[in-house]
Amino acid sequence: MGAYLLAGELARSGGDHVTAFAAYERLMRPYVKQCQQLPPGGVRGMLPDSRWAISLRDLSTRIMTRRPFAALMAKQAAKADAITLPAYA
Repeated sequence: MGAYLLAGELARSGGDHVTAFAAYERLMRPYVKQCQQLPPGGVRGMLPDSRWAISLRDLSTRIMTRRPFAALMAKQAAKADAITLPAYA
């Protein structure tokens, strides 16, 4: 997606990389900012440091695909639709 946007903006700007990079940044920034938001528990939730915490993480990962938690996972996956790609010539 990033390569598509950058190539499209480079073509649209006639090769003017300064203009293309600015447009790329404007298009990508909101999407990237949203994707960088950490889930509850943050990095520590995904990289636990004790056997008990590892077991809890593994259990929660297994149940996330079942109701009622599946809706939460769908919300996380929906971030991929948070950007509209322009149609380039």
